[in-house]
Amino acid sequence: MLYSIDFLNHVQAIKRCADVLGFSANINALNLALDIGKDCLKVRFQPRFIYFDAEKMTRNYSYYLRPDIFGFIGWLPYFNKVWPIALDKLAFKAHCREHGLPTPEWWTAPSTGVSDFLIKRKGGSFGAGMRGPYRGVDGSNPYHQLAAGEYYERFVEGRIAKIWYWDADPVCLELRDFPRIAGDGRRTIRELLEERLGDWAATARWPQIEASIAYQHKRLDSVLAPKETLFASFRYGSIFDTPGPENRNVLGEHARDGIADQLRAFGKALYESIPDEFTPGVLFTADAVLDSEGRFWLLEMNPNPAVHPDAYSAMLDSVLTGGVSSMPSLGSAIAGAPHLKGSLVWAAHNPSSRNARASRERRTR
Repeated sequence: MLYSIDFLNHVQAIKRCADVLGFSANINALNLALDIGKDCLKVRFQPRFIYFDAEKMTRNYSYYLRPDIFGFIGWLPYFNKVWPIALDKLAFKAHCREHGLPTPEWWTAPSTGVSDFLIKRKGGSFGAGMRGPYRGVDGSNPYHQLAAGEYYERFVEGRIAKIWYWDADPVCLELRDFPRIAGDGRRTIRELLEERLGDWAATARWPQIEASIAYQHKRLDSVLAPKETLFASFRYGSIFDTPGPENRNVLGEHARDGIADQLRAFGKALYESIPDEFTPGVLFTADAVLDSEGRFWLLEMNPNPAVHPDAYSAMLDSVLTGGVSSMPSLGSAIAGAPHLKGSLVWAAHNPSSRNARASRERRTR
């Protein structure tokens, strides 16, 4: 199973943090809520899960134990925090431009300058509605036409990057090469892809795959020469990405190079976009592409992401020192979803905890 959605990896991460930070931790067997306690501080962490939505043919997140979940995506010390540029990719790109952050060029209508592009929706997640890449706009091709809320974005080749931030600080970085296939001089690209996908071949979105192949001047019935390669996908977590049990966090490997400097600068500028009522204490991710020259191109910002186990250290240290903004009761948030009651939880500091800490601080002065 993929490292970051394996429940035991999250439990082990909490255990390591407890050994260092000295807190107690208990998991509710009925809903997997996590209770953290230290001195007078009591915090309940919200568990979340991932499942495959067969109707929409995409992954989705759940706040309760559905019968069809296939992974655990971690605990957060709050229920839900969202803000404008995390919901609107065009607002995100405008924020990047305003703060001098690198983001691929984009267009909201066809023009002579539109080339080597993807088509994206300004809202949504998991790459819903994304198609391409294409070399140029073909007015007769319906896939090239923009629907309401869509835009063209320059396609950047490189390595797929996902960066986790706790507040303004990077806490995890995953870098993945575009999944590639290699030819053998005999089989067509379709045959190679079907072998690679196995049982997933029947549910693959072949028009999207065909667009990636055509971008590389090939067709699905083309035969690749021995050792000739091309990329099969450019998406994070695509069906071509082979999951494994290894931890893919490479942040530590780049602690002293230019990559780390870029990530810290991104975090500072992106954190400024989050409303004050949601700070401190917020986890978010930034999706990006790392090009061949070592430069990141920021694509979008995601609120309430799946938690990488390596994010807990910064998160729990912050929680234990009161560094998480209070959130409204979950009761009002799920008024229209009664089926969720009893499974969802919300986090709040024990009302007496801050007074107790303030009293201890006065006594130690």
